[in-house]
Amino acid sequence: MKMKVMHITLYLVWAALLIISLLHPHSIATPVVVGIAVVYCVLFWWAAVLVLCTWLIDGRGDDVLVTLMKLRVRSSRNVRFWVLTSHTILCLAHSGWFITMAAYCLTLLIGLFFLEWIHKARVLNAHAI
Repeated sequence: MKMKVMHITLYLVWAALLIISLLHPHSIATPVVVGIAVVYCVLFWWAAVLVLCTWLIDGRGDDVLVTLMKLRVRSSRNVRFWVLTSHTILCLAHSGWFITMAAYCLTLLIGLFFLEWIHKARVLNAHAI
């Protein structure tokens, strides 16, 4: 229950930052949103490099990828996820951070590609059993 309250609180804080950033593009909220988006992209790409290195070294990259993407499987089909994602992209575009917006969109597309790849692997494993 405590984690759910904290999760909802973080969503509300993120939504408030996005709204403030959209209404006042030169406020302190805009660099905070950009910083969080950049940190998200960097962490995602480091995880992708980790999966690629693990897969190339010992062929067990699927296990690491599934472990890293468990949180994204639940949230990517959620309407709240897509609303906040579209607001983040709109905020980045409105404030002029186009390169960060492009990196964020590329990260989302690669993340969705990984999710689809994991889903297909799960379906194939389920049919094989």
